[in-house]
Amino acid sequence: MKKLKIQIGIYALSMMTMASLVVSPIIGLITRAFPNNSVSSVQMIISISNLTGLVSAFIVGKLAITIAKRTLALWGTAGVFVFGLAPYFIHNSVLELIIFSGLVGFAIGFVTNVIPALIADYFDDNERQTVMGRYVAASSIGAMIMLYISGALGVRNFQSGYLAYLFAGLVFIIAMICLPKIDTTVNQVRNKSQNSPKVSIIKMFNVRVVSLMCVAIAFMIINNIWNNNYALFLSQAKLGNSNTAGIVSTIFQLGGLVSGLLMGKMAKFARNYLLGGAFVLSGLSLLLLAYAPNIAVAIVAAFVNGYSMSMYFAQGPFLMTLLVPGVLIPMGSALLNAAGAIGGFAEPILINKINETIWGSMAQGTLLIGAIASLIIAIILYVSKFQKKCFSVQEKGQK
Repeated sequence: MKKLKIQIGIYALSMMTMASLVVSPIIGLITRAFPNNSVSSVQMIISISNLTGLVSAFIVGKLAITIAKRTLALWGTAGVFVFGLAPYFIHNSVLELIIFSGLVGFAIGFVTNVIPALIADYFDDNERQTVMGRYVAASSIGAMIMLYISGALGVRNFQSGYLAYLFAGLVFIIAMICLPKIDTTVNQVRNKSQNSPKVSIIKMFNVRVVSLMCVAIAFMIINNIWNNNYALFLSQAKLGNSNTAGIVSTIFQLGGLVSGLLMGKMAKFARNYLLGGAFVLSGLSLLLLAYAPNIAVAIVAAFVNGYSMSMYFAQGPFLMTLLVPGVLIPMGSALLNAAGAIGGFAEPILINKINETIWGSMAQGTLLIGAIASLIIAIILYVSKFQKKCFSVQEKGQK
């Protein structure tokens, strides 16, 4: 019963991990509302949260050693609620929207960096794969709810889409009730010499940890290509409006939900291939969307991309829990999220520049770049047997 209650608290928090994407269905409306701003500057509303998440990742990784993870998570959820709703009242410029989005990303960083550590604290290695999968599924459910609300309300005006952040208030209440107040990691650190974690932090940086961080950078670049361009592509291809984009977003999250629920079963027969599989499916989904002749194909692409997204977010953090000592899992998660934040923030600048050089400024070209890159990385992961080597660390007891 105690574990069930903890799971409910963790899954409630998980619903906030993709809250920065609430803007995705209304990005086209924001572009039209501020015609004097470039597409890249408007897309920064989404990508800025990756940069501020990078900052909070290191702060949380450090604080989680001495402050209860429950407290950090509640701080983050409260921040998402306050800063997420702010643009409904203050929305006179793109800069204001970027600032509030950055604060939301900072708050989300408090949540995303403690969830893997909470799972590692209360569930053993055999349970973690299943709980990680459900955590990602819950993340998809939360995003599905918020994205649908944002898209539906955004039809009236773009600022109404921000009312979706009211959902964070409900999550705060559930997490406050269900998460345990006693933090096992904090107690362990208080009973040990303060020098011990510092030595371990240096030892964390081995080839596999750094490689996993590089994978995170790559995946978040590709993931943000979808986030920043699917609504824009639908608009440019005349396949739908913001409400249609909201529906596509919901299907995307549905794919993530299905993937998360099946993660435990997939791990039993394909545990060495799931990380690479995330890149394969992501590449295929971007290709599907780039050449979608109608909204039905775009919906299929969204489902596949959501499925791949969940595969990565279940496997990446899980592998990090195998590669670093237990007391340093929050810091390991912070490093992984920080790496992903770098990729997510760099995406509009890097990919749009490549797209302008090769194909022009249309969203289709950006999608094709992402597809090609994703498939190349999948090949590298499979040829190098990266995931299998990560499991070998666990089996040898070398963390």
